Amino acid sequence: MVILQNMWSRLECTYMERIDADSAAATPLDPRVRCAMERAAEACAGNPGSIHKEGERAHEELERARRSIARLIGAKPHEIIFTGGGTEGNNLALFGIAYGKERFGGSIVTSAIEHSSVQEPLRELQRRGCTLMELPCDADGHVRAEQILEALDSRTFLISIHLANNEIGTIQPIRQIAEALRRYRKEHASVYPYLHTDACQAPRTLSIMAETLGVDALTISGAKIYGPRGAGILYVREGTNLAPLFYGGGQEYGLRAGTEDVLACIGLAEALTVCAEACASRRRAQRESWQRTPAPERACFFQAHCWGAHGGGT
Repeated sequence: MVILQNMWSRLECTYMERIDADSAAATPLDPRVRCAMERAAEACAGNPGSIHKEGERAHEELERARRSIARLIGAKPHEIIFTGGGTEGNNLALFGIAYGKERFGGSIVTSAIEHSSVQEPLRELQRRGCTLMELPCDADGHVRAEQILEALDSRTFLISIHLANNEIGTIQPIRQIAEALRRYRKEHASVYPYLHTDACQAPRTLSIMAETLGVDALTISGAKIYGPRGAGILYVREGTNLAPLFYGGGQEYGLRAGTEDVLACIGLAEALTVCAEACASRRRAQRESWQRTPAPERACFFQAHCWGAHGGGT
């Protein structure tokens, strides 16, 4: 038996190639991202906060990456905050908004199927005194704008709903939720509630234009988009009240103290560029394929059911 097991192990190593299909958990570094980071490695050796030549060069590269990311998601450069990844970005958004108010406390609304990096910070805020309402989803995993409006009260200051689910792939109707919240805020003459979305799973397949989505805060992680791990961004709409998680040298407009990892930021900008180009290419291919499909075969598509297809959020 031992001999047979050893033989099978050798055969398995020789003839079986493992395929990693779990890109929702993490993606490999894209060669173009690696090249961009390697090209910048020597030029960006300085601290971007220093005033000498090396520091100024690193600062220039950092701001170039910031402008690139802002353009790719339809934001202003100063609305882009570099973070250490999706978990940090979500924590900064949730705790930052909670402590950015004049007085701590109030109500938060979220869905029952958020990522743990959203669920756990919100539960901690609940332990500290906030009220938390977790809304149930329908059979496809959707939360409707009407549900959220029904859950609001005069103390609600934050809604956090992810754009795309990391396990079942459901796309939430973020645009409809944002539009409903805009009307609610206008009717109640208030800047609250803010809308945050965890968009870490979205850039490879969906549009993440912040202005189109209508969100106040949006999180992206490099680890999910063929970029460097330990890198991410938090988009914060201009005028959104946000308190920092920690304090120090005042980097990232005073919202994220600590010397920026310039190479990781450059890699993140390149990864988002790669994703945007891939999305555009895929849409063109799908459109051309649809145009070539005969009418009888097109009819079959309307009888199919796509999981999470009714979100309409993007």
